[in-house]
Amino acid sequence: MGSRLGAAILLLGAESLGAQVAAPPIIELRIAVAAPTPGYLPRRLADSTFHVSEQVLISDGDVVRARPSREQGHLNILAIVTPQAATRLEAGTRDRLGDRIAVFFNGVFTAAVPIVGPVTGPTLILEAMGSPEGDRLADQVRNRWPSSP
Repeated sequence: MGSRLGAAILLLGAESLGAQVAAPPIIELRIAVAAPTPGYLPRRLADSTFHVSEQVLISDGDVVRARPSREQGHLNILAIVTPQAATRLEAGTRDRLGDRIAVFFNGVFTAAVPIVGPVTGPTLILEAMGSPEGDRLADQVRNRWPSSP
């Protein structure tokens, strides 16, 4: 009983001090494979399980510019990454034919895009989710990466 009470007091104390949990990145890309592999964690997407790398390939800090666009009712995020991130993405996908790129928006696993060759260049087009989640994501992207004048 005493240990539970102590834990509750610690939790209440942390909340009263304004402790905050960091928000997940808006955009995050990782490698995903079909079979269990060391350094990869199982994640569900629809009716499939993928094993997603613990290492991040691309995250918010790698994105120089991003903007949402709608095409045929689908939200796409056009993201331009730093040259270093583009090099890392190309190296990370070069020998991965048949594996996938796991796409996360706000920490939610939303897609496992097949790798058909090395991903080159600094420009990425990421298909996002539908409304209302897509509308919220579009607003977050606009706020995080405002358009250049």
